[in-house]
Amino acid sequence: MNEKEMQFRYADRGEQLHRMNRAMTIGYFIYNLVVIIVSVVQMNLGYLFHLNGYFLIALAVFNSTVLSILIKRNPESEKLRFQAAMMLVFTTMFSGLWLNAMYLTYMGLIPLVGCVLFYDMHFTKITTAIYYVETVAIFFAQNYILHGYDVESHEDIKAAMNLIVISVFCLIIFLAEKIASDFQNDTMGKIKAEQEMTDAMLADVMEVASEVRGGTERAMNYMNDLSASTNTVSSAMRNISDSTQHTADNITNQTSMTQNIQENIDTTLATSDEMVEVAKKSEELNAKSMKMVEHMKSQGRTISEANENVADAMEKLQTRAEDVKGIADTIFAISSKTNLLALNASIESARAGEAGRGFAVVADEIRDLAEQTRAETENIATILNELSDHANAAGDAVKISVDATRAQGKIISDVADSFEEMNSNVNQLADSINMIDHQLTTLSSENNRIVDAITQLSATTEEVTASAQQADELTDTNKASADQTKEMLQKILRVAGKLDRYQ
Repeated sequence: MNEKEMQFRYADRGEQLHRMNRAMTIGYFIYNLVVIIVSVVQMNLGYLFHLNGYFLIALAVFNSTVLSILIKRNPESEKLRFQAAMMLVFTTMFSGLWLNAMYLTYMGLIPLVGCVLFYDMHFTKITTAIYYVETVAIFFAQNYILHGYDVESHEDIKAAMNLIVISVFCLIIFLAEKIASDFQNDTMGKIKAEQEMTDAMLADVMEVASEVRGGTERAMNYMNDLSASTNTVSSAMRNISDSTQHTADNITNQTSMTQNIQENIDTTLATSDEMVEVAKKSEELNAKSMKMVEHMKSQGRTISEANENVADAMEKLQTRAEDVKGIADTIFAISSKTNLLALNASIESARAGEAGRGFAVVADEIRDLAEQTRAETENIATILNELSDHANAAGDAVKISVDATRAQGKIISDVADSFEEMNSNVNQLADSINMIDHQLTTLSSENNRIVDAITQLSATTEEVTASAQQADELTDTNKASADQTKEMLQKILRVAGKLDRYQ
């Protein structure tokens, strides 16, 4: 049981019944104890039969035991007072009949007076009515049945007065219960009405608090989302600011690079122009070279034809030289035979003596001529051999020259083909250089546009950087406001949370 429940514990009906039942049981214990004491005393004084006394003692003990068991079993019982009242009726009935102790009748009213606190009008009506009827019955039984009526005795007057007093007590108990019940009913009705009003107000307050709490929680969630979004935006804006600053630096570098590119493009354009001129000159030189090669091819063909003619002439010369050599050989043979014949003639003339002296002279002259002819023939043979050798050498040289001329012609033809291919390549190179020059011109124009765009982008980036910094400052301000709003909403939630105890 917490402190609040301990503070208002008897506002609970169960706690009320528990305490009232316990107080009522104690009152009945005291009453039964008094009955036991009075019974013992009157038995000792001889005013009460022992059998009746023991019966009263046993009845009192039985009632006390039963009450103890019942209250332990259910201390908050609504029936316990009815059960105790029945035991009281039996006890007061026998004690009123057998004991000469009117005070016990008055003592029986004490628990009934205490039962007024139960605020049970039905119980009070029944118990007071039964107790009053029982008291009247005991009065008539003692005065008119058991002991008889004695005119001179004043006991019946005392008994009648006691009956009147008890009747008044019963009436007072009934009226007290009636007034207490009215007070209780009115008080409880007012409390109930106020409670209903309070409950209605509390329900309205709780509904409003619930709405406030729900709205506050939603607002808190929104603020948390806003705070998270603000943090994200702040971080993003810082990143954007850093990125734009980095972009600005890159743009500066790009501007410098594009300027360098423009300078390189200008240099390349100048070089391209020079290459165009060189290509044109190369084309002209190549055309001249082609003409020279064609001329060389023509000269080569002429030289080749001349060499072939020379080779043919040399072959014919060799043939003629061989023919002349054959003739020289024939002449040499003839001269040798002539010399031999002259020698024979000389010998024969010598044999002839004087007669053959003239013939000998002729023979000697013929021999001399033959010798000269032989010598000249040998010279001619030598010359012819040399001529043949030279002719052979010249023929070989001419053949070599012819072969070289043919090879030279092939080389010249290959050179001509190479020059033609080179001329084609030079033409293509010139076209490519012209195209490159055109593309470089276009590239220069596009690069100038890029430079202008980068310049505009740099200015825009500076504006974006400034805006990002301003947005970052605004997000910091919004974050501070959001944090203050969150603190206020948390206070509202704490205040609304205090109403949870009334749910």
